[in-house]
Amino acid sequence: MAACGGGGGATGPAHAPEATDSKHGTLKGYDADGNSTECAPPQEQCEGAKVNADFKDRCRLLGYRVMRCGCEDACSGNVKKEEKFFDSAGKEKSCAPEQEGCSPPETSAKFQDACTDARHKLVVCGCEWLCNGPFAAGKSSSSE
Repeated sequence: MAACGGGGGATGPAHAPEATDSKHGTLKGYDADGNSTECAPPQEQCEGAKVNADFKDRCRLLGYRVMRCGCEDACSGNVKKEEKFFDSAGKEKSCAPEQEGCSPPETSAKFQDACTDARHKLVVCGCEWLCNGPFAAGKSSSSE
């Protein structure tokens, strides 16, 4: 009996083993911040449970399974570890947590188009816009 089934979607990719602790047989998952968590049995009543559609999409797009652990969603793989971010010049950068009270400056339409044309999204990292995947940097402009 699986403690955290459901969620539907794709099964894990060939390179990603089931997220279990072989010593104890407990199911492990990862939260949206990339933290490993032991998967508690799903709860039927979850008041105030958050739905993070972007996290669920990233999990499925990388070929992992979305699981319900207690009242929270978890992913069978660490989507944070595998996600890469790029600035408007195409340079890889780390994504700092979004700063409260900070409005990132507007970014060029070329950068936005290049990111979305590559089937990625612009996300706020720190106080700047980054693309959450590689794109054709020649299509964007580093001067904004």
